Amino acid sequence: GSRAERMGAAAERFSSRDGGERQRGGRGGAGRGRGEGRGRGEGRGGRGGARGGRGRGGRGDYTESYGRGPAQGRGRQESRGYDRGERGGRGDEEGKGDGDEGKPAWMVRKDLAESYGRGPAPGRGKYDRDGDEGKPAWMIRKESEVKLPQLRDEFKGMMLYGVSPVLTALQCGRREIYTLYIQDGLSPINRKDKVAVGEARRLAEEMGSDIKYVSKHELNLLSNDRPHQGLILDATALEFELLAALPIPSDLSTLPVWLALDEVTDPQNLGAILRCAWFLGAAGVVVSAKNSAPLSATVSKASAGAMESMVVHSCTNMPRFLDECSASGWHIVGADVGEKSTDCHEFVMEKPTILVMGNEGYGLRTNCARACHQMLQIGQGPFSGALATGDSIAAVESLNVSVATGIMLHDLITSSKKSSPPAPIEMNV
Repeated sequence: GSRAERMGAAAERFSSRDGGERQRGGRGGAGRGRGEGRGRGEGRGGRGGARGGRGRGGRGDYTESYGRGPAQGRGRQESRGYDRGERGGRGDEEGKGDGDEGKPAWMVRKDLAESYGRGPAPGRGKYDRDGDEGKPAWMIRKESEVKLPQLRDEFKGMMLYGVSPVLTALQCGRREIYTLYIQDGLSPINRKDKVAVGEARRLAEEMGSDIKYVSKHELNLLSNDRPHQGLILDATALEFELLAALPIPSDLSTLPVWLALDEVTDPQNLGAILRCAWFLGAAGVVVSAKNSAPLSATVSKASAGAMESMVVHSCTNMPRFLDECSASGWHIVGADVGEKSTDCHEFVMEKPTILVMGNEGYGLRTNCARACHQMLQIGQGPFSGALATGDSIAAVESLNVSVATGIMLHDLITSSKKSSPPAPIEMNV
């Protein structure tokens, strides 16, 4: 017989399964429907016969929750031509709700969603307000949110955080103080910090500044989770003091050392350098006016308050500034790793010196390096790499700029032939 007859005969052998729910036919036979229980339509025919749709009878509960009524399937159409035969729909629906007859499923869902988001509809609850018609649900929720007042909105100046920066700022009096924020119930474990907190409160009271006690959570939000140690100060900002040239001091009983920072951009590095300069006794610090970290709260915290008690200068053009200082009699040395660099331990300072430190990534700029009389470097120790484990070799070829500054500055100051402490330099700029 023909192919269709053989396949029809095969379909008869499988005519009954699970109570007649499923039939499988050949091309032109009775169809391949999997039954209403599986939600796959009533039958799927071959190319020459009827082909069932993919309606899902098992989604009746889903359609009822959307107000469409019980349905045996989600048919999009009752029939569609398919090749040489016909294709059945995806199932029959008994009801979709009032006014939904003849609408496809996607349109019913869209209408339902719009009824919840664009007009008064059941389920909107606390977001029902006059004038919300035509607005999507997300916009209504956003406009309904109540914004709590934040301490940052009350700030008049810049923020300082941490015990040392706050206390030093109050002691030095270089800033105008607005408000001192103290953590409510603060009881520092460290005795030194406990004394410092009490002193900061006393100084703020003497200045007539406002003192507010707030929660630790509010201080965390205000400082972006930085280590505030229970103290935050609202005060005016500090600025660099412009320095055109550096004259030779009249009293040369001591040999001063100045630091020149060529585009040091990291605030943590700048703060650590200021701390080293203050501790080791540098005569002054000058930075590039452009491409340098500003005198921020991060710098003050990293300097442990040293930034509050020292003047930090700036120059508009670092190479020109170094040239003018060289013409005035200063000895300019730069930090650089190279064959012509001298070990800083072997350097002996014989005249007023300026130590130039470069950027964290690329070091000294070419013009700044040309302005230097001599280059210094820090040699590796005799046991460098002794901490390495196994056969691994760590690629540590240099030091952080703040660490290198501390080492070089210490070597320069201790190498001076004059042992008396440096005197402050008076300048008329």
